[in-house]
Amino acid sequence: MQTMRRTGLDMHRKTGAFTVPTAPGATTRILDICMAPGGFTIAALEKNPFASVDAITLPEQSGGARYHLPLGEKRVTVLLGDLTMFATEFGVVEAEVPADHPDVAEFVYERPFVGREYGGFSLESGVGKWLMRLVQTWCWPMVTF
Repeated sequence: MQTMRRTGLDMHRKTGAFTVPTAPGATTRILDICMAPGGFTIAALEKNPFASVDAITLPEQSGGARYHLPLGEKRVTVLLGDLTMFATEFGVVEAEVPADHPDVAEFVYERPFVGREYGGFSLESGVGKWLMRLVQTWCWPMVTF
């Protein structure tokens, strides 16, 4: 986690990666997709002390990494879930999921972040693993790994 935090701070120092333009008095909201272990989230909050973060990360029992946040950190809301199972986010309605799909009971048809504005600022901390799972889930049974 500290390595990702340092990497995030280094990225910011070299590119201004965590500079978020906001109106005076406005609160910055950050979306972190695949948050664990949380280093980029911490770096983003260090550079945006009045920001809040909505994050989603795979639970450990499903193969996700453990996430770490400073004790008492109240600016971060973490949703534990498999991003690839949020069918509606990918434009799929329940009636379109084949009844024989191996994960049919795991699909979620809510949109947890709809209606929230992030000002174009999001982190994708673990997208590589997520992308592989996405291909496996939505291309089933045509693609297997």
